[in-house]
Formats: sequence, structure tokens, C-alpha cells
Amino acid sequence: MFETFGLIVVSLALVAEGVEVRDPNHVVAIIGQTKILFGEIAESPGLEEGLYAVYLGKDPNKPDLEQATHTQRLRRLARRIRQIVINHKIQQLGIAVSDKEVDKKVGEVFQGLRTGQVQAMIGAAQAIRDALAAWQKDPGSSDAIYQRLLANIMSKEQWRTWQVCYSTPEKLEQLSRNVPRDVNDVMRQTRESVRRDLLYQRLVDAITKDVHITDTEVRQTYKARYGGSPDAPTFEAVAEGLRSSLVAEKKAKALEDWLRLQYKRAGIRILDTDFRAVMEILQ
Repeated sequence: MFETFGLIVVSLALVAEGVEVRDPNHVVAIIGQTKILFGEIAESPGLEEGLYAVYLGKDPNKPDLEQATHTQRLRRLARRIRQIVINHKIQQLGIAVSDKEVDKKVGEVFQGLRTGQVQAMIGAAQAIRDALAAWQKDPGSSDAIYQRLLANIMSKEQWRTWQVCYSTPEKLEQLSRNVPRDVNDVMRQTRESVRRDLLYQRLVDAITKDVHITDTEVRQTYKARYGGSPDAPTFEAVAEGLRSSLVAEKKAKALEDWLRLQYKRAGIRILDTDFRAVMEILQ
């Protein structure tokens, strides 16, 4: 079992192993005019989930705990840099989506959902928030809280993961801000997510607009994949599927190349020497 005592042990291990506790407002990096603060890469549920996955059921005093923590922070920093670079380019190119486009996409998302399903998702999110709040007030009642609020929603292992990820009032408050109160909240949150997705897709389309696959490439791929096998499908039967796969691969490569070029042009400055290795992740 990895409940309250386990949480305390892991917390103590972070100090015992020398994992430095820094000012969350400490500036780690600057991209153009945008600062990335230590709190953005250290105080994230994703970081704790990573540590939880590594140390669940293991000795939390292992000497590689500090390295695991730092690796998660580097990955978080890399994702944040990528996000900033992409957002800047979207603004620079004047890429936009209309409310009508967002509404249409949101409608498609909700079209396959019944009202009862949406209400069930809202109820589950609220139950998780309430369970965490009750557990933080009375850690010894973890099992009872699980049975009362969560038994029909998740496994006990998942409950323990939530406890690790949201082990403080501050983290719970952050979670609570995103828990929908009603269907309108769900729609609002979905709209925000859909708008980001549409903007990103417009950027990808602009970057990869010149990507194309020739018939020769499709035929070469067919020969390489199926050779002279007597069981091979006809070229005509799989040509479009092969073309789609090749286009997707080439677009992904074009996007990776574009990102590497943008990182070089973005004026990325890593002010904290402990995080210089992030540039290797970005390459």
C-alpha cells in the first residue's frame, strides 16, 4: 500500500536525496520576451506522476531519485519551449479561427455524446475533487472515502495516483478550478481546447502545404512492403492507404525540421545552467 505514509516518505526522500527546492519565480529560460519560471516545470502533476510510476512499490531512497526528478523537469521545459515557439508563430503568421468554426467543431465533439454521458463525466470530476478534499482533511479515512465516492469510477491504484498527484491544498485548488460545474462549463472548456487544436492544425497545414507524394514513391513502398508475396493485396487495393501513410510521415518530418529551425531562430536563452541539456532534447 502506498497511502499517506508513502506520500510522507517520498516527500522526505526528495530532501534526503538533495532535490533542490527553489523559488518558483526563479527564471529558468527566456524565449524572445517570454520567461519560463521554475514553478512552471517543477510544480506539475505530470512530474509527480512520473516519480510515482518510478517509485511505486520501490524504495524511495534510491540515489537516482534526483535524476528522475530532473529528467521530468527537463521534459516539461522542452514542452513549454515548444508551446511558446508554436504560439509565437501562430501570432506572427496571423493564423486565426472564427467562432463559427469553433462552434461547428464543438458540435461534432458533442454530437456523439448523450446528455447523460456528459453529466456522468461532470459527476466523476466533482467526485474526484470532493474525495481529494476529504482525504486531505482526514488522511486516515482514505479507504472509506474511496468506497463512498470513487468505487464506481476508478480502481484503488488509480485513487492512489490521484492522491500522489494532488497531495497539497495548493494542487487541489488548481485542480478544482478546472472541475466543471455544469454542461456550460464543459462546453466552455471544450471550446478553448478546440480553438487551440484548430490553430495548431492551421499552422501545421501552412508548414506542410508543399508536401506531396509521387506515384513512384507509392509504388516503391508497395514493392518494399509486399515484395513478390503471393498473398500480397493488389496495388490498387492499398495504394491510397500507402499514400496517406507516406504523406503523414513526410509531414511529420517536415514539422520536426521546421521546429528545429525555429528553435535556432527563437533566441532561446537557458539562464539556469542545470537545464542546458534541454537543448539536446529539442534537437
